[in-house]
This record gives sequence, structure tokens and C-alpha cells, in this order.
Amino acid sequence: MNAFVREFLIAARQAPRIYFAPLIGAFNGTREAVKDAVADASQEIDRRKRKEAADRRDADS
Repeated sequence: MNAFVREFLIAARQAPRIYFAPLIGAFNGTREAVKDAVADASQEIDRRKRKEAADRRDADS
């Protein structure tokens, strides 16, 4: 595996940037999708916590 990575890095330095553009684009797109998914999940967790807190307040009243 190290040989593959080493050869890949050598090729990346020698090859035109356009050759690696699709790979970089795919990586950036995946990173953005994960970031969005984490943000959505975080908002959902916050929404559930607020609802549970409101339900507890209503039950205590």
C-alpha cells in the first residue's frame, strides 16, 4: 500500500492538475455531503432535546 501511495504522490506532482481534478472534486463533494449530514443530525438532536425539555416542563405543571 505504501508503494501505491508513494507512486500516486509522485504522479500527482508530475501530472497536470486537470488529471486529478475529478478525484479532488469527488473528495470535496463527499466532504461537503458529510458536513451537511452532520449539521442536519445536530439540528435534529437539538430539536429533540428542546421538545423533551418542553414536555418535561408541561408534565411538571
